Amino acid sequence: PEKMISFTQAELNANINWEELNLDGSRGDPLGVDYEEGDEREFYCYPSSGMDSRIEKEFECVYAGEYCYIWSSGDMDEDELEKYGEEFDENIYEEVVDTFGRPRFVGDSGKVNLMFYPMMNGLGGCFSGLDIFSEDEVNERLIERDGYNTNHAMVHINSDYASMSNMRTWMYGTMAHEFQHLICASNYFSTANEAWCRTWLNEAMSGYIEEELYEGAKDEAGHYSSFNKSDLIRRGQSLYNFRTGYDDIGVYGSVYYFSQYLSEIAGDDVFSEIHEYWRESYSDTLCEAEAIMNAVPKSVKLEINSFIEYPDEVRFESSAEEWMSKLTLDFYLKMLSEDTDIDAFENIDRSSLIYDERDGTTIQGGGRIIVSVKDAEFEVPSDADNGLIYVGLDKDFEVITGYVYQ
Repeated sequence: PEKMISFTQAELNANINWEELNLDGSRGDPLGVDYEEGDEREFYCYPSSGMDSRIEKEFECVYAGEYCYIWSSGDMDEDELEKYGEEFDENIYEEVVDTFGRPRFVGDSGKVNLMFYPMMNGLGGCFSGLDIFSEDEVNERLIERDGYNTNHAMVHINSDYASMSNMRTWMYGTMAHEFQHLICASNYFSTANEAWCRTWLNEAMSGYIEEELYEGAKDEAGHYSSFNKSDLIRRGQSLYNFRTGYDDIGVYGSVYYFSQYLSEIAGDDVFSEIHEYWRESYSDTLCEAEAIMNAVPKSVKLEINSFIEYPDEVRFESSAEEWMSKLTLDFYLKMLSEDTDIDAFENIDRSSLIYDERDGTTIQGGGRIIVSVKDAEFEVPSDADNGLIYVGLDKDFEVITGYVYQ
């Protein structure tokens, strides 16, 4: 599309009222519903006018494959839809499941339900938390009010783009991307204390599998170029602070770069380890710092700890939080270095990261690269939060100060 838009997992799931759900029953993986080609039924989906509400729509099962059902609202050629089903069965499902785990409602007969229908312009597809609960967990009033689909593993795909032959690879990547979100949400029902993944890490993992399956997908989709020209990034938005403008998708590029960095330093199994840690976690929420720290090899942790030593006055709530701070700083410094073996970083326009005003920044915990080019002397930005660690860089992005704590 000429202009992509984004709806984060936090935005799509904002209207889930957890207190009204009945989550006291089994937290296992009940099987999904078995279908055949030609079956018809109504599902809740999004109107093409927006994402604020859901409507009921009639769908037909046009493909019943090994791992997925393809459902059509009648807006695409069935032969074209079959290609999407075959791609999911042959190239997407096993790779994504091997990397992240199996989703809820997928078992002997239950399969992933891919819903193809016209969606909002600029949106390739989505996963919604409204499609992850069983019929015993949501009462009829909530189902009708908010549009829950129960007992199905579901992903929504925009048929307007899927029907374009020049968009096919991008839409294949979209299926893999949203499938990871489905698996990530499924982990909620495996943890001891109902943990929900934070958006930045969730999106980083979806971006990783997209690029792993379809090399160049993030460049083709414009996420890397958007990172270079993002006003949000240039003004200092941190990795963790996953807020997007309506058409500023540069923050997606930021977390996708992080996923490439993390897999490079920790190995291809790192995301599987993160998901596994989460499923076995007894925390009230997923602590991404703990999960990542446990997934990274000991040798890598030692290398980063020896490379980055903070002043004595710097204190963290836990060793995991300190580790995450150092990991993030190492990530940013490697983004700026021309001496890197991370292929995706070749897309970075380092000069675009320069913000040449000291005021007006939005630095928050999690860090961001801001270079002052007014003079050679490093100063802490006057309006930034306290409790942050700063590193002075010169015009060639080389470190010229120690770690400055404010």
